[in-house]
Amino acid sequence: MLLAAALYLPSLKNGYVGWDDALITANPNIRSFSPENLRRIFIPALDSPASYQPLRTLAHALVYAVSGTRPFGYLLLNILLYLATIFLFYRLVEYLLASGREAAGELEARLAALAAAAFFAFHPVHVEAVSWLQGGKQSLMAVFFLLSFIHYLKYSREGRRSAYWISLIAFLAALTAQPGALGLPLLILGYEALSAGWSRGSIRATLVRISLRTFPFLLPGILLVLFLLFFTTVEAGIPAASLPARLSAIPLLWTKSLLKLLVPVNICCRYPLTAAVPPQYINGGILALVLAGSGWALLRAAGNGPAARLAVLWFCVTLVPTSGLVRTSTLMADRYLFLPSLGFALLAGLVYCRIGRPIAGGPGEPPRQGRLLAAVLALVLAASFALITLQRQGDWREARTLWSRVVEVYPRDRLGTLNLAEAFYRQGSYDEALKLYRKAIDIDPSYGDSWLNLGQMLCRKGDFREARKLLVHGLRLRPDREEGWINLGICLSNTGEDSAAFLAFQRVIDLNREMVWSAHYNRAMLYLREGDTLRAVIGLERAARSDPAHLTAEVWVNIGRSLERLGRSGLALELLMLGREETAFDAECWRTLGNLQALSGNAGEGVESFERAAGLAPGDYRNYVMLGFAGQQSGDEALAARAYRKALGLGAAERPEILNNLGQALAGQDSLASAESAFLEALRENAEYLDARVNLGLLYRRIGDRLKAKDQLELALRLCREQPSLSGVARHIESLLADLNAN
Repeated sequence: MLLAAALYLPSLKNGYVGWDDALITANPNIRSFSPENLRRIFIPALDSPASYQPLRTLAHALVYAVSGTRPFGYLLLNILLYLATIFLFYRLVEYLLASGREAAGELEARLAALAAAAFFAFHPVHVEAVSWLQGGKQSLMAVFFLLSFIHYLKYSREGRRSAYWISLIAFLAALTAQPGALGLPLLILGYEALSAGWSRGSIRATLVRISLRTFPFLLPGILLVLFLLFFTTVEAGIPAASLPARLSAIPLLWTKSLLKLLVPVNICCRYPLTAAVPPQYINGGILALVLAGSGWALLRAAGNGPAARLAVLWFCVTLVPTSGLVRTSTLMADRYLFLPSLGFALLAGLVYCRIGRPIAGGPGEPPRQGRLLAAVLALVLAASFALITLQRQGDWREARTLWSRVVEVYPRDRLGTLNLAEAFYRQGSYDEALKLYRKAIDIDPSYGDSWLNLGQMLCRKGDFREARKLLVHGLRLRPDREEGWINLGICLSNTGEDSAAFLAFQRVIDLNREMVWSAHYNRAMLYLREGDTLRAVIGLERAARSDPAHLTAEVWVNIGRSLERLGRSGLALELLMLGREETAFDAECWRTLGNLQALSGNAGEGVESFERAAGLAPGDYRNYVMLGFAGQQSGDEALAARAYRKALGLGAAERPEILNNLGQALAGQDSLASAESAFLEALRENAEYLDARVNLGLLYRRIGDRLKAKDQLELALRLCREQPSLSGVARHIESLLADLNAN
């Protein structure tokens, strides 16, 4: 376990890779443990776009409470869960082999358990489960899966009823962590069948006993399968394939999975495996025979005992849920091998123990030669696995390294090429991104996403006419892609085709899916440009209220400023309050919210917002200038003075204005000498700065120096007379001078 922990320490440097990141960064359900959030976590929506995994969401919420959205916390949890899986697997194998019909010597049981746990711990196929932020759900499921099976063994062998109920509860927890745990009831059923005494007179009684024991495990599994099949909207990994095609693809899938465990080379995050249409019955049959032969060979190598048969069964039943029979996001993935690899590791542990026996010395001599050979083989295998594991962790560092690996292994994979292009584009490498987009189109011209993503890039670069052509072609291939319609609407609005742009945005609103907020926002900005303020206000409000979790920082700021310019500051303040807890709410958003709060007379709340902005962007002097304004408005002159000094220290551009404000704040604290220095410095930088002249004159009047006050006010009056628009200010200064002369 210590070696495994050290092996995976580099993973703690990994970050977001753009794949399922929104489950952390834009998931409002993990932000708190409020009753409403807990209800949404545990009660599934019938049209959910994902499978039922509330325990994973709850784990994310626990990490979020400690470390927010920083990747480190989620990756640390992944490592801890992986270590827990290793430990529980060791305990399971040790218990399985040290008691019951499989009973072996205590030392042999521990050696087999150690070898099996080590094989599992160092295998590079598990890097995805540990080094990817979202991969921890596999270990989370495995922890409860193993707890459930261990306690079921205790119940079956020792008759402990409490162990049975603990096993059932742990199984339900595993199901809510990840649906891959569906294989456990089949594993329990197989274990009972392998360990039962099938005498001729007791077959019926044995079947009844097994049925009663396993039914409570089978029922929730059946209910979850029905939910996944008929109620969720998860896209199938092979959407157009018929059931016969999927069945004929299973031997190929299992063969590749077995090879990944035997020879873990060319491992990456995506395998472009699909079910062949029409079904390949002959190829499938041949591979099925090869699989059967391989299984028999492994079984013989492991000793062909009950534990070896259970290991083969384990591999098979835990691979069934991800074999394309139910809807999954892809047909083959490393994470799908997490549970099956436990069965394979058990086989490896049994083989390790058998290697030592045939080469042993004479009767009564310990099998030193065999154990030495087994130890050498184990060390070589562990070292090889560890080296590959170390290399693989870097793939998950960020999006570019992840998809570069896919393209390296599968140069003609359209999705890997497209995602790599996206990664380069997000990093600003536009030439490389353009080259890869073109390559993706060349690989498969019928793949609409390639056309749409290239069109999106050109749209954002401002090449609207070329982008329009690509988007129109892509939408013919993928008419349900809402981002494509959004980008087409933006292109049309920038080429003067406003009516067509409205229709494009309306198409997204009619689809009523994740991007509906963007359609409302972009349509509102178009209304705003045309002067239809009423519809613009309605659209901006709908954008903010429809899906606050997905709005970008730019959109929040534009909503606030646009509504403020339209005279709807109250509504702008109300809407921006919705976004305060969202990850996208950055320093500029907080500054916009603080300004709205200050304008509405809530200077104290404005101070808090400007402090949040300064915390997020401590190098931006504007946050401190606004904090100073709010501090003065709320009467906290000391806070205002500190904020203005901080802004000046950061090289603020508007130095005379900030120095003038600093002087006012210092005067409010009765620091008159310091206030005089601030006003004088402002005037040295801009001798014609009227406000500083007047404020300095008023300061001298307050001090009692009538001559200096008169000089400054006369200079200010001269500046006013040079600008006819300041006649009102001139009259006020004249009254101040008259008062000085009268006294």
